[in-house]
Amino acid sequence: MRTIGLCLCLLGLVACGQESKAEGKAQAAAARIEPLAYPLSHRPLVSSLPPGTLKLDLDLEGLSRAGKVLIKLQAGKCAERSCAPLKQALSVLPKSGNVALSVHAMVPYPTLLALLQALHNKGVQRLYFAARAAPTPTRLAWLLVDAFDTPQDAKSKVSFAQLTPSPWNDFLKVWNDLYQRCRALGADCSEPPERAPKGGNLEIALLAIGGGTRLRFRRTDPPAKLAIEYETIQVMNFDSEDDKPQFKKRIKSVREVKEKVDEDAPPQEALFTFRSASAQREPDPIAALSHSGCAAPSCALRFVGDALVSSGQALTLLSIASMRFGKPLAIAFEDLAAAP
Repeated sequence: MRTIGLCLCLLGLVACGQESKAEGKAQAAAARIEPLAYPLSHRPLVSSLPPGTLKLDLDLEGLSRAGKVLIKLQAGKCAERSCAPLKQALSVLPKSGNVALSVHAMVPYPTLLALLQALHNKGVQRLYFAARAAPTPTRLAWLLVDAFDTPQDAKSKVSFAQLTPSPWNDFLKVWNDLYQRCRALGADCSEPPERAPKGGNLEIALLAIGGGTRLRFRRTDPPAKLAIEYETIQVMNFDSEDDKPQFKKRIKSVREVKEKVDEDAPPQEALFTFRSASAQREPDPIAALSHSGCAAPSCALRFVGDALVSSGQALTLLSIASMRFGKPLAIAFEDLAAAP
């Protein structure tokens, strides 16, 4: 009887030990998918994914698919800035062009950007980010990005076929109002100039730099008669040596005029800079300003982040800036190192 009792005790200890290990693994797994570890979205979410959507998980330990680790990370960071191994880990992607990403909020933004660059290069068209739905932060759903781009540098033009650009002239009509509202919030604000250039389109960018957030409205695609002339004469073909002096003289003349125009040109962008605390007031200033500055139902956003920004901050700020936009939502993700 003592032997039987001892065996039962030993079996109990073994069972308890196995149960403790199982609980530990379950708790560890639960910690990785804890709702509070996902970004908070202020933009309406979608509740389900379309068929054929590829699901990927990006957390502090690595990138995985269906529980299989594709590449390991250290605290969410790649061993090198280019994250080449992470980009190479994506071999098979869905024909649907849809990818759903569950991203831990503490993963550094540069790591997320490297993954987005790889997805974009492989032809992925739409992104679904797992997010908590404000104001009920325990409910998980999907933040849909209908189109995205990952420009290589700040000079790269960003355009989306799904959207008609908002005219720069429409922004000029509301610039002073945005300036007054920005000043009332105690932020750093660009005052509208006495004379402003006309024509062209509007680009809205959201820059997350350390502890601050900047909303930038910039004129793009301006009517460029001088620029067109300048570019044209640079590619003109001259058949004889006698034409070259005239060509050089013309180039010098146009360059001098162009430099003079650039020096005297009025500001072609408006900057509104907020501290992190002021960016979270109600009503949210970023959402109000971005919506008021966009004359179209929806405008593309250019997001620029530095190495100190987390994926959670990036996605939450994007959801704030676009929460009053309609559909589709188009975003260009960019690294601060490539920005001016």
